[in-house]
Parts: sequence; structure tokens; C-alpha cells
Amino acid sequence: MRVAIISYYDYDQYLRQDKKLKIYENWHNVWEEVFNLSKKNNIKLTKYNARDHKNYDKLIFLEIPRINDLIKVLYLNLLKKRVPSILIINETFLGRARYMLRVPFLFNKVLINSEENIKKFMAYKVSSFSYPSVPNIDKILNKKSQILNVRRKKKLVFISSFKMALNNNGSYIYRYKLVKELLKNPNYFDLYGYGWDKTPLPFDVIGIAIILRISFLKNLVQYLMRLRFKPLGKFPISEFKSKTLEKYDFALAIEPTVSKFNSICEKIFDPMLSGSIPIYFGQEKINVPKNTYIRINKNTSVIEIINIIKNLSEERKSEYRENIFNFLNSKKADRYRYHNYAKFFVNTLLY
Repeated sequence: MRVAIISYYDYDQYLRQDKKLKIYENWHNVWEEVFNLSKKNNIKLTKYNARDHKNYDKLIFLEIPRINDLIKVLYLNLLKKRVPSILIINETFLGRARYMLRVPFLFNKVLINSEENIKKFMAYKVSSFSYPSVPNIDKILNKKSQILNVRRKKKLVFISSFKMALNNNGSYIYRYKLVKELLKNPNYFDLYGYGWDKTPLPFDVIGIAIILRISFLKNLVQYLMRLRFKPLGKFPISEFKSKTLEKYDFALAIEPTVSKFNSICEKIFDPMLSGSIPIYFGQEKINVPKNTYIRINKNTSVIEIINIIKNLSEERKSEYRENIFNFLNSKKADRYRYHNYAKFFVNTLLY
């Protein structure tokens, strides 16, 4: 079976497994499992090429596609060969608006990242899955000393590029304000990431693609954004996310959205895999034990966060890490494992 992939975010750069920057190392590992399992089942995954359209057996859209990519496929389905298409939505809805799902004939199958078992969404019957964030148990066992390590010289870290969305269900405005206040406490907090020295444009504004192409509009929106979201400065880049996290007792884990879709990403798991205790802002209902992270909300002050960092005993921190290690080795974590996503992915293609 020959399967083509069209990705909005150009995930083929991860699929080639030759990207030098390791900030997305877990995503590399996920796709390595997907490719290996696909190969075992005689499935050849390849980047979509319109010239080869008639040679594909199935087609996968990773995330809501660009309209020109979708139109191209629909046109070739009519002109050359109808290739069944599968839409896989890994991201939260802020990443790409889901208006296309109101049109019933565009995709043959739709899969959505959600903590809940969703059966129908807009015009489609859907299947839900959990975002792949946890390695197999043998890898967790190899990380035991790293996860349980108590000799950490630094306190709290946040690793993220500076992005902005204005949607009320997004966390971007909240995290900007939180980071801005935490930076006033340099003895307890470090920030890593791109773009904090620049003013980002809101990626969720309707027509942002057009705004980016018209200098006057781009400059106007950027000026208005700068009035409210001033740059915070230039900060170091974490080349290896896991290596950075393992130096810290705590890490901010902030979901992009808190909404009815109840989808989570890797935010809470990345710190766990390095033994950094997540300070989590996100969905109310997640399938992760409460004794593995510290929850915050919009009413949690920076002073409260700093007090947690200052006052949590070494014994309690060790308990959190033991709970994290036990969870990552448990059946409850299986839904988030790379191999579970790979099986879900391959079974979707086979049946």
C-alpha cells in the first residue's frame, strides 16, 4: 500500500529524521515508530506529489489542510483517480480552525486528538486518540535515574517560543502575563525560546495570511499588538529540551487551549520524562494522576507559584518524582505512548 502525506506544518522535516534541532526530539521518535510499523505492514509512507496522485492507495492530511492543497486533491480525485483521504488532527483547534469539517464529503475518515471518546464532530463521524507523548516502558526504565534525580541546581523553567492567539479559549495571553511577572524573579525562574524579543502577530485572526502579505496591514497589526504585548527580551534557545528540563525541579506546562475539545499535547509529559515536576495549566479532565503534577489556574498568583517552589520539601519533590516514574511505567500511560499512536495510525490505514 502506498500512502501519501500532506501536512500543513510540513511534518516531513520530522519524517526525514535528519533535523539537527532537538527541541522536537519526542516527535521524531513518534514518527520513527510510525514508519517502522508501517513498513512491517507493507505500507509505504511518502510526501504527497500531485504527479503521482493516481499511484496512491490512500492519502493522509496531517492537520486541517490549506485550501489550495485540498482543492488540488479534490480536482485530481475527479480527473484521475479517487484516493480515499484521512484527516488526522493532532493539534488543538487554535492551530487550524476546523470549519472544513462542516462540509461532509471532503474526507473519508477524521481522527481527533481528545481526552474524551468523541463519536461525532460537525458533519463527520470521528475517532478520538491521545497525543503521543510517552516512550515505551523500556525507554522509561532507562530514564529512571534521570527522572528520580534529586540533585537539581535550578528551580523553575519555561521552554516555548513567543506566539500569540487572542481567542478566549487560548492560553497565550495568560502565559504572556505569567511569564512577564515570573521574569521579575530571576533567582527562581528561567525562560528559553525564540522570539521573545519581537512582537508576534496573532495567528488565530481571520485573514492573517493576507495580513502577512500586505506590509501596511502587517505593520499596523504589529503596532497594535506591541501596545499590549511588549517584547520581553532575548533568551537562550534550548537545543535539547530534555537536557534543559533535567536541570530544573519544576517546569511550566501550559496547554495551548482550555476548552470543550479537551485535547492535550506533550506539555505535561515533557517535564515528567526529565523528572521536572510539571506546574500545569490546562484541561480540567485529563487522564493523568493528580499526584504527578501541580495544577494552577488563572487565579493562581506568581507569589503563590514562587512559594510552592520555595517551600516544597525535598521529600515531597521526591514523592512527586516517584509518582511520575510509576505513572510512566503504568498501563494508564499506555494511551499516550508512541507505539499506541503508531498502531492507531497503521490500523486506520489497514481497515
